[in-house]
Amino acid sequence: MGLRANILANVGGQVASAAIALLLAPLFVQQLGLGAWGLVGVLVVLSAWFNLLDVGLTPAIARELARAEAGEAGEAGAASAAGLVRCVEWIYLALALAIVGAMALLAAPIVGGWLRLLGDAGAAGTTALAWMGVIIAARLAENVYRAVLSGLQRMVLLNLLGTAAALLRWAGALAWVLASGRGVVALFEWQAGASLLSLAVFALAARRRLAGLPGFNGAVRADWSALRRVRAFAGGMAATTLLAFALTQVDKILLSRLLSLAEFGAYMLAASLADTLALLAAPLYAALVPRFTQLIAQGDEAAVLALYRRAAQCLAAVLMPCALLLVVHAEALARVWTGAPALAAQIAPLLALLAAGRALNAVLHVPAALQVGAGWSSLAAGLNAAAVLVLVPLILWSVPRWGAVAAAGCWLGLNGAYLVAVSWRMHRRLLPRERRRWLAAGVLAPAALSALVMGASTALPMPDGRALLGLWLAAQVLLAAALSAWALPEARTVVHAAARTLLARRSGRGPV
Repeated sequence: MGLRANILANVGGQVASAAIALLLAPLFVQQLGLGAWGLVGVLVVLSAWFNLLDVGLTPAIARELARAEAGEAGEAGAASAAGLVRCVEWIYLALALAIVGAMALLAAPIVGGWLRLLGDAGAAGTTALAWMGVIIAARLAENVYRAVLSGLQRMVLLNLLGTAAALLRWAGALAWVLASGRGVVALFEWQAGASLLSLAVFALAARRRLAGLPGFNGAVRADWSALRRVRAFAGGMAATTLLAFALTQVDKILLSRLLSLAEFGAYMLAASLADTLALLAAPLYAALVPRFTQLIAQGDEAAVLALYRRAAQCLAAVLMPCALLLVVHAEALARVWTGAPALAAQIAPLLALLAAGRALNAVLHVPAALQVGAGWSSLAAGLNAAAVLVLVPLILWSVPRWGAVAAAGCWLGLNGAYLVAVSWRMHRRLLPRERRRWLAAGVLAPAALSALVMGASTALPMPDGRALLGLWLAAQVLLAAALSAWALPEARTVVHAAARTLLARRSGRGPV
């Protein structure tokens, strides 16, 4: 399947999955309270912690399968890649069992010591954390099969399954909460069952596609020597993942301790909306990594540069209008989302700062995909290490003084510095004449155009009513995106090509 179809599948799947959770989040808060949503935030944080046990194995799987499907090493390479998958399956089975046991044992100490919940709230929290162990273990194991489908570029199937799993987890959980009347415990027990079912479906789909590798018709046996072959790349990716986790999750970890569970729930609610910006970049990243890997392996430097420019500008044309909307109209958008003016006013300052930081982080996904495709993982690891060393003491010092908004401000400032460092160091090595073009077309120009549109709209009267306000905000995003796509040459070319293809299909003449 082509790159454009893979990107569209990734965007559609991740946006659909996130939309399901976002649309239902206010209903969960209404039924269970911000404290319960704080427990959902704890699940997010713990999932990120346990994902560190991956130690770079799933990115290595995706990369090896992309190389195998390209026919780079023939049947032997395909067999070795399949053998690597089987090795990782056994490793993850052991990890999953250990996680379930550890969470069952540690649930009560975490609830009483870290979250400071007592009485009935403590008992419900303890049960919820025990179920979290099952959820985390199932989702961690599921990542192996997601990596298989991603490496084989089966993005449509991957995202169809992911969207169905998200619908089952969240819509089913809401129905079960309402039907059972058992509060937050019902939410997590449903999520646990849904996660186990999702794991089984992903495993079946991945194994069937693995057997279809070009030239490979043998049985899949564990190839432990394959672990030695990928250890350098996996180690670099593990370090990068560890430090990226610390960079993106350390605020949540510390705040879960420094704030009350209700305050933490409000922070996580704002973060869940700001993090939707990553959904515009993460699907593109997932599609670009195997394609960059193949182009670099083939030595096609011109194709690498063309793809890099096209991806960066198309991402910016979509990302920056959405980001500036979240920054400039944070309270209005939160009011449309939650339908609760008081809650919207509470989370708006957090949302604006977190969205700005997330936007700066998201534009770096295209450079990150190029680095992984080139097998260069040390840059991100080094920069993330430096960033974490700065961020942790800043949060510990500022949050007790100014609250959660201080953590959001630290996140924004750090990502600004990170963007400058990556734009200089990465382009100096991989694309030495591309830094200024990337900064201008991939960051500054679309940000300026979007800020102009959003800033001008503040002089206009804001509509009353949730529906009219939502349409007014959506119109601003569309206008800013249209201006950005028109101003950026690569994005304009992609839009024109898509329009010509659509017109040709409608007229029955096929692609032009």
